[in-house]
Amino acid sequence: MKAGILYPASKQYPAGGVQFCEGIKKATRSTGIALSWESVDHGGSEDVVVKAAEKLFIINEVEVLVAFLDYRVLEKLSALAGSLSKQVLVVNPGANYPLNWQNPAWENLSFLTLQQAFSCYLSGSRAAQVPPTTLMGMLYDAGYLQTYAFDRGINEHGGEITAQYYSKDFGLRPLNDAAAIGQFLQAHQPLSVGLTADAQSGYFFCKAMADAGYTHNVYGSPMLAEWKAEPGEVTAWP
Repeated sequence: MKAGILYPASKQYPAGGVQFCEGIKKATRSTGIALSWESVDHGGSEDVVVKAAEKLFIINEVEVLVAFLDYRVLEKLSALAGSLSKQVLVVNPGANYPLNWQNPAWENLSFLTLQQAFSCYLSGSRAAQVPPTTLMGMLYDAGYLQTYAFDRGINEHGGEITAQYYSKDFGLRPLNDAAAIGQFLQAHQPLSVGLTADAQSGYFFCKAMADAGYTHNVYGSPMLAEWKAEPGEVTAWP
């Protein structure tokens, strides 16, 4: 069997596409599936997506396509897959809010999405058992679906959110201001923290909380476990 992979690039999370590809390689290592790869740049152009998919379908003769894409760039890909009678599995971590919550009528597309959002919802439901809770994280992540899912998980399971702490910088700066975090925790006295952060910023965030003397429960988003960050790996951050 031949499978094609469409993988994205990201300025904010440059390791994302690499991790996606490495995960597929490991998962299919002993299956005999032959893999072909094409980048779709940042995944925001339908024309770029369709051109990469055409190459995999026609030149590489893949039977199924696995595409790391958002809903908004799938219309032309669906038409292409339908015309060639090919199947596409669309995967993404579930960060963006859907443009339409109704399932689109794309017969050749299947979806494996919302994993991160669902995991944040589950973490929120666990944090609800240890109220009051403070939500903490990066401003960049605050506008995505994970933070909303965390909020819903807490509120729908009887929890209480007393405060929210997010970086004022839109970029991915490490949240390692122990003094500011310490003052915030002292002022609000949460018994649990819902932390929305990736592994890199999460490393510094958790260290800052420990330095501030916070010893209660931290319920993390799944991004925290993606890979281990060492201090030397992020010294070049802005």
